[in-house]
Amino acid sequence: MKALLLVLLLPTSLLAQHLRGGLMYTDVYNVPFVDGHLPKLRYTLGLSFDIDLPVWDPYFLRAETRYAEKGYRTQVNEGSVQRDFQLEFYYIYQTFAAAYKLTPKVTPYLGLEFGALVRTQLKSGNRYINIKGTYHPVDLGFLAGVQFFSNSPVSLDIRAATSVIPNLTYESFDDFGNPRGRIRGVNHLTLEVAAMIRMFKLRYQQ
Repeated sequence: MKALLLVLLLPTSLLAQHLRGGLMYTDVYNVPFVDGHLPKLRYTLGLSFDIDLPVWDPYFLRAETRYAEKGYRTQVNEGSVQRDFQLEFYYIYQTFAAAYKLTPKVTPYLGLEFGALVRTQLKSGNRYINIKGTYHPVDLGFLAGVQFFSNSPVSLDIRAATSVIPNLTYESFDDFGNPRGRIRGVNHLTLEVAAMIRMFKLRYQQ
């Protein structure tokens, strides 16, 4: 089995490298401790590599390293005053996706993303509070996207992604202070619209 995998993976070559950057519509779900929350508009920037798999053509592997900002907003009423809180998460992601050359201009793909949490902060007015230790240091998610005009030097990439594991675990207590068990929550949900600029192309790609 190992020998077969080596045979399948060895005849590979780099198709192209892209600089990828754009905007993210980011929100969360599964947040039991917040009555309501609002999405945020953030950004992402990274490098994408297309790796050819000749024996599996027209499929190829897309590997990507990128920086991404995620988060959400919530509003809390304190008497007659409404305060706005913003939760911000800063990640470095490594993405692996299986892409399919549907047409010369359209390339859909599915994959996984693994994120390392660099910083987490709570913003209220002009105050910033570092709360990195509160959330899990790793984010695991599924993603699906479509690259349009993929045979051009500049293409459009639209992607949706969601966390598959909660990013926060905390203890729950009743009114008397007795522990009721752990609660897990805060799953990221994002929609990205990005431009992909081809930096170089090492092999002919239709």
